[in-house]
Amino acid sequence: MPAAIIRQLLIYESELKNVNPQLRLPIMDLALPSLRQMSARQYAKFQEIIQILVEADAKLSLFEFALQEIITHRLGAIFERHKKEVVYKNIGLLALDAVNILSKLAHVGHTQEAAARAAFNSGWAKLHIRDARWDLLPDTKVTFRALRIAMKRFSLATPGIKKTILDACAHCVLHDKKVTANEAELLRAVAYSFDIPLPPFI
Repeated sequence: MPAAIIRQLLIYESELKNVNPQLRLPIMDLALPSLRQMSARQYAKFQEIIQILVEADAKLSLFEFALQEIITHRLGAIFERHKKEVVYKNIGLLALDAVNILSKLAHVGHTQEAAARAAFNSGWAKLHIRDARWDLLPDTKVTFRALRIAMKRFSLATPGIKKTILDACAHCVLHDKKVTANEAELLRAVAYSFDIPLPPFI
């Protein structure tokens, strides 16, 4: 990038380095209206740069995952307009995807296995899927790739199914009456990937 832009970025980086994690989403929301003013070519370059930054340390953090998903769905809807086809009309076909999403949310909000399981069960109960095979997955079993695939599959479901899984996610997050910054970021990424409003408690 041009040297002047890099100098400005370094100033912002210094100012934002120690920002409260709870302010990351509001700051990003404030930036989105300006980002929508980009041209399609600028947006493509913007996505390319974000991908380079995410891959720079060979690790994908939860915030980086959420950031990519939110940008893709909030801005992609403007620069890559296309109507999504409804593929899934039965939530039972998305049971494993629901397990992946709820398991990741449960582990993000709880370090203790028992607490994570209770949160998972709180969300799972809202889906009314009668199948004893499904249970909380270990955190190491839910990769970001599996999570992204699960979110994409749910984005191709009927509006009713998308609202049901988001409601289940909200109950999972709110089970302990607390919402951490990581839970909020992941829940927002899930909501935006479904193209439906985020629950107001956020």
